[in-house]
Amino acid sequence: MVATIGKYVDALYLSSSAGILSEPSEKLLDAAKIAAQESEDDVTELAEIPGVAGGLFYMKPHGKGKYQFVLRNARFYVEVSKMGMLPTLKIQPLAQLLYEYELTAVQEMAVEITRYFSGSSDFRLVVSRVDIAVDFQAPGFEVPHMADVVSRARDRYVSYQGADANAITIGKESKSLQAQLYNKSLELLKSDKGWMHEVWEASGYDPMLDVWRFELRFFREGLHSFGVDGLEDFINACGDLVRYALGTGEDPGWLRICDSDTRHYSAEGHSGRRSAVQWFDTIRSYMAESLPVQGLKRLGDNCRRSWDHTVKMAGAMIARASAILKSCGYTEAPNPETVGRLIGQEYRERLSGDGVLGWAEKVNQLLNEKRGEVWHPTIDYRIDYDPFWAVSA
Repeated sequence: MVATIGKYVDALYLSSSAGILSEPSEKLLDAAKIAAQESEDDVTELAEIPGVAGGLFYMKPHGKGKYQFVLRNARFYVEVSKMGMLPTLKIQPLAQLLYEYELTAVQEMAVEITRYFSGSSDFRLVVSRVDIAVDFQAPGFEVPHMADVVSRARDRYVSYQGADANAITIGKESKSLQAQLYNKSLELLKSDKGWMHEVWEASGYDPMLDVWRFELRFFREGLHSFGVDGLEDFINACGDLVRYALGTGEDPGWLRICDSDTRHYSAEGHSGRRSAVQWFDTIRSYMAESLPVQGLKRLGDNCRRSWDHTVKMAGAMIARASAILKSCGYTEAPNPETVGRLIGQEYRERLSGDGVLGWAEKVNQLLNEKRGEVWHPTIDYRIDYDPFWAVSA
């Protein structure tokens, strides 16, 4: 008999497109990174942001990949980039925060973090990954045999603790969707998440039994295929995502754990006839319970970039272009309509002029002549020819 303990959003990854960092923000972060590198503790105190849980942020001495700055406090992990073509910030609320606050409150904190470290109020937050988990207990529960896993995913893994299987993973990380079933009690022995026992105690779990976790991980590609961009989109579509992943009874879904007595159907090439095992049915129903459903359907591979998604992406690029204009000394606050018109005019110039390469060489030559060795954003470079300002207002 399966006893469910709780349903949670256990992981959330957000990215923020805020354009190029403001000059004061970049100086603040550069100075803090240098101080961290010179510190014996390999960190330096940076700032405490009003309205953001976790207290003081610390700067790490080294970046990660293309992100020059790595920041952390007790509830958030943040990466910041100077490169305008990347998301400016990658924000990961640490797990405990997601058990303490509603998602809308977490998003408000992420907004404040972006505003503080980017120096911009013109940005958008995108969901890059979100995990939905169900914790449960069942006397004598064992990891199912892979022969009883029916899924559209090709990648499947079994993990062992000694001679005993303690986890199965379906799907590849960072693709559209991944599912994992694992012994959460065993995992807590290796982590610093002892506070999770308090969460379980509030739900009346049996401390004499292991807690197992079934987890769905939705990555950006999969989220976009459902038109999920921001956190509000996910909140409204999470029921459809779960139903797509696990089915609805008649619909087999992306993944189904089946009764071992029905294996002969797979041998005969009729996996669709296999019925779900009882514990999986319980988990599936509990995970989908009370989640909002809009009737969304996953777009096929050829339709993922739907018109709605294209409009959202265009909006993000316009916001980024606006931030670039401001950082380059554009005296007026460019609104989306103006920026969109400028970009459209510039695109037409590229097509009708010397071609993209010729246009790029011309711009680079002019900029090099005007700026000398150092680009200074307070100098007005709008002389002779600059494609961003080539159109009259």
